Amino acid sequence: MINEEKNIFKVKKVNENQIALVFKGSLKKLFRTLLGIQFSLCVGLVILTTLIYINQKELIESQHIHFQSYLLANELLQSSDDLTRLARSYVASNNGEFERQYNAVLDIRNGKKPRPADYNRVYWNFVIKEDQKPCPNGETISLKELMSKIGFTNSELEMLTSAQKYSDSLVKTEEIAINANKGLYDDGKGNFCIKKEPNHDFAMRILYDDAYHKKKTQVQKPIDEFFVMFSERTAKDVAKFEKRTIGLVKSIEGIIIAFILLFVFSFFKMMHQIIEHDQVLKSLTESEEKYRQLVEFSPDAILVHVDGLIQFVNNASLKIFEATSKDDFIGKKIIDLVHPDYVSIVEQRIAKIAAENSEVPTIEEELVTLKGVPFYAEVTAIPINLKGKQGIQVVARDIREQKFSNTKLHEKEVQYRNLANAGMALIWTSGTDKLCNFFNEPWLKFTGRTIEQEIGNGWADGVHPDDLDRCLKIYVTSFNKREVFEMEYRLLHVSGEYRWVKDMGTPNYNSNGEFIGYIGHCFDITQNKRVEEALKKKTNELELLNSHFLGRELKMIELKKEINELLKRFGGEAKYVIHG
Repeated sequence: MINEEKNIFKVKKVNENQIALVFKGSLKKLFRTLLGIQFSLCVGLVILTTLIYINQKELIESQHIHFQSYLLANELLQSSDDLTRLARSYVASNNGEFERQYNAVLDIRNGKKPRPADYNRVYWNFVIKEDQKPCPNGETISLKELMSKIGFTNSELEMLTSAQKYSDSLVKTEEIAINANKGLYDDGKGNFCIKKEPNHDFAMRILYDDAYHKKKTQVQKPIDEFFVMFSERTAKDVAKFEKRTIGLVKSIEGIIIAFILLFVFSFFKMMHQIIEHDQVLKSLTESEEKYRQLVEFSPDAILVHVDGLIQFVNNASLKIFEATSKDDFIGKKIIDLVHPDYVSIVEQRIAKIAAENSEVPTIEEELVTLKGVPFYAEVTAIPINLKGKQGIQVVARDIREQKFSNTKLHEKEVQYRNLANAGMALIWTSGTDKLCNFFNEPWLKFTGRTIEQEIGNGWADGVHPDDLDRCLKIYVTSFNKREVFEMEYRLLHVSGEYRWVKDMGTPNYNSNGEFIGYIGHCFDITQNKRVEEALKKKTNELELLNSHFLGRELKMIELKKEINELLKRFGGEAKYVIHG
């Protein structure tokens, strides 16, 4: 019997299971924290998106009100011009249809007759007879009442009210001319009941004299001032909504950046914990190795058997095979330490050593401890002479830790994949050959394609043809310079539409600082693009609105030309000088 040797050093052994539990708990805590932050960011993103929608809805409503307001103001000016044109046409031609149209314009403006649909256009230019209208009738309401409901400011409403007041004053002059042309005159009480000879010249004169034109100017001046005030208010309203939209879009960009930073932080935090865990395991292994070297000079189990019976074991064997003393081994069959699945292999190796008296190569075997617990070991065996007898020395290196490490490494890879697939970002990686070798689940769900279709250059099939050359140029140029890049392009969605994404690529390095390719994060920014397009559309509408002002000035020039021609026709001199 071999006497049991005494321990020279006592080494405190760290429990690997406890380390694993601490590591697992730390990861769970980190995951819960990151999940909470991510949820908060998602809520913020939803809120901001909702606010942008509300802001755009309010902008559309505001633009609609502004446009309707402009039409009403323009209608007031148009009605005044129509009344002037129809009164003069009647007096000049004595055609009763012009008088009927004149009265219809006045009755519609004062709410005595229904307003035709689309009355804000150049309606009366398309009317041949008053009873043959181009549009059906609508609501019966006065222009003044419509203006009070639309939401003009007090100053704007005051200008329009003043313009209508002057226009109503002008109507009185026009009524005098119309009735004088028929031989009816005012009795002093506003009733045209006094019959005399028709006075065509008098009617024409009061419709074209300086007093009439002065009153006409009084109608147009407040309307012109209204348009200036209205234009300024419209510009301020648009600027207000634009400023609010830009602020909300910037906030959304901030949340997207926060998502990216959160992912980067999560990645490096995870890697830090993995490295820290590996360092703890490494320290544990080094401590155990030092203990074995000091006590037994070898960390491996060393056994010597003769005729299949164990004659010697070292101290390391006690630990590896879960024995309490070396006496537990002596006289025991070596085959009893071999898993049943490997007994046949071990017997063949023993027979080969006995027959050839040579070493057999190292192989991986599954052994069992004295307590019946199976484990894997790297086993080598050589022939040995023990006290004149032919024996075999077996060296078994326990590889359970290696198996455990491989399992943990696999778990880490799974954890990394799960982390990459858990977020909203579309993530890809490429190797040093510039070819993509990984796409996460969000990417595959977004495109509706398989990983086999996307790897290499397959992903480029989904990029919009108009964007592909630019994207490839940015990618290759940045890749060659090892620079961070950012680009926007349209990517084919599983729904069949192209959606805008922002792609941010970063050089990827391993733990040794070696460049191993690129990693990229993509975010769907289609909504942002749509918001920008809506804003651009509203800006174009504003420019169109302003163009109407120019059209009104051109109309005034045409009106002055018509006045000059009429004056010349009746022997007068041109009143207006037309420039340009």
